[in-house]
Amino acid sequence: MNRPEAAILLGVAAAFDQRTIGETDVTAWAEALARYDLEPCRRAVIGHYTETTDRIMPAHITRRIRAVRPEDRTVAEVLAEQAGY
Repeated sequence: MNRPEAAILLGVAAAFDQRTIGETDVTAWAEALARYDLEPCRRAVIGHYTETTDRIMPAHITRRIRAVRPEDRTVAEVLAEQAGY
């Protein structure tokens, strides 16, 4: 995800939680979600807010994406699943 995409994504989040968005926020979110495309992240934001009123953070997005795209899981997540955790 690049900075313009992160700004769009934060705009989607702001529609739900009325957050203010600055340049630092855009940069941080772009870096945290650099390996992901905008559309799955946008779907994750919408999915998040259909289930909770908690303010979304990048970790919520990566968890949601990994839940539907197993190839994005980390090695630690795969090993924990195999071990039954």
